[in-house]
Amino acid sequence: DIDGPKEICESVWDSVFKYHVDQDFDQDIKNFKEAVLRFWDTHPDDRAAMAHHARNALDGFRPEVIREEWKKVFSSSEIRARGEFSIAEIEKRKKLGQRERGEEIYGYSKS
Repeated sequence: DIDGPKEICESVWDSVFKYHVDQDFDQDIKNFKEAVLRFWDTHPDDRAAMAHHARNALDGFRPEVIREEWKKVFSSSEIRARGEFSIAEIEKRKKLGQRERGEEIYGYSKS
């Protein structure tokens, strides 16, 4: 059984050898054995293509991709028009917040 985020599972469904995980240990062994046999009965070129597809299906969930998507959201004109926050403004506010936290913790200002 494939468990996890639906967006990932559905995108690799045809690229993995699925089997039902059973609480009955003997049945679970049988189910896993059948999946392994399906794996070995699949042509090596097909297995390689399946592995390649499964790895590529995760590309959209890599941290660097997600970071760039968030940057697009924060710098979009609609967001800027409503909140007037650019990436530079967010960074500036972040630094101000760090300085204010330092003042609260240590009781002095760096300015």
